[in-house]
Amino acid sequence: MVECDLPKVETRVRFSLPAHFLLLDRCDIIEELEGNFELIMQNVTIYSTPSCHFCHMAKEFFKANNVAYTEHDVATDLAKRKEMIEKSGQMGVPVIIIGNELIVGFDKPKISQLLGIKA
Repeated sequence: MVECDLPKVETRVRFSLPAHFLLLDRCDIIEELEGNFELIMQNVTIYSTPSCHFCHMAKEFFKANNVAYTEHDVATDLAKRKEMIEKSGQMGVPVIIIGNELIVGFDKPKISQLLGIKA
């Protein structure tokens, strides 16, 4: 066991083969990175509306691939709508942010690539 003075936090980790999920503290992650594991630490945010078909498709994709995400309903949350427009320059949804990458629309190949999901 590696001595660690980092604060304890929970992080989702996906093993490359097979796709299992664990909750580990930061020290465990450091040890597991020395093995053959894939670490998923991307923050995923989606700006959406309830009536948007592509928003629903994106959220279903995230759920099917066990991707945790933060959702902002820009139909009712005016502050988040303004934030989305400022970030993307767009009024259309979905606007998806993965790490530092911004995607307008449901671009499944690009989302899969950014998340390390085989399409």
